[in-house]
Amino acid sequence: MHKRSAILSFVFVTCCPIFIGCAGKPITEIREARDAIRSAKEAGAERYALGLLTEAQASYNEADEGAAPREELRELYIRAAMQAKIAQAQAHMKETEELLHQTQADHAKAKEAAAAAKNSAEAAARAVGQPAP
Repeated sequence: MHKRSAILSFVFVTCCPIFIGCAGKPITEIREARDAIRSAKEAGAERYALGLLTEAQASYNEADEGAAPREELRELYIRAAMQAKIAQAQAHMKETEELLHQTQADHAKAKEAAAAAKNSAEAAARAVGQPAP
């Protein structure tokens, strides 16, 4: 029985600070903010929306380092997640615009090549139809 009491005391002493520390942190919002920042980075926000991504990371860091009441921390993590999601959306939009411009440029080059090929074919046809000098 003494062994069981010792084990329970150990578990209590070891786990109690962990649970007390977690009680003040909004775990769901922390996870959502961290995931949103990671997704924004994967979407290219470091290239296309660095300002927004920096704001999201700053909000996350402020909450992570803060000793504010739980509700204030929760709001900071939610803000970080929202900023990261906006950065992700902006990154997708700017990347899509870049692809559109590249596609338009490629289309213009293809049109020019087609016109040049048509002119060459017409010139060849005229040359074949004319008698040799």
